[in-house]
Amino acid sequence: MDLTGLIMPLGIVSYGFMLLAVLTGTRVIKLKVKYHKLIALIAMIGASIHLGLVIFYSYL
Repeated sequence: MDLTGLIMPLGIVSYGFMLLAVLTGTRVIKLKVKYHKLIALIAMIGASIHLGLVIFYSYL
């Protein structure tokens, strides 16, 4: 499988984790702070990988 097939699913998953991080941060969904931080970390890592793949395949 080529990495270009991962760009869209990774973006969707990252957006979902970012939305979940916002909802847990505003206490709409009540979780412990350590889980909120973990969700936010996963979202940032996924978004960074997504951005890196987009830049790599767009400009290199």
